[in-house]
Amino acid sequence: MMFVTRVSIHREGYNYGYGRPDPTKPLRATVEVHGESGKVELNLPADASDKIVALISDEIAAAGRRTAEMMTASALEAQPALKQIAGE
Repeated sequence: MMFVTRVSIHREGYNYGYGRPDPTKPLRATVEVHGESGKVELNLPADASDKIVALISDEIAAAGRRTAEMMTASALEAQPALKQIAGE
């Protein structure tokens, strides 16, 4: 049995904290897995890295939509109370 212990994605050429990332450079992903024979680190191809980042982007957008919907619902629920406070 093998299981994933770490996934790492970084932009090629980006030196953490030094300089600016270049969006034209490819993403590089590595996956560390452990199994009966020990640890193995796999370098994924650029297209796999892009798919992982696309999935993450979709989840970030969905979370933003859910947050906006909750904020809108809260604001709509608060309107009657605000009108009452304002004396309307």
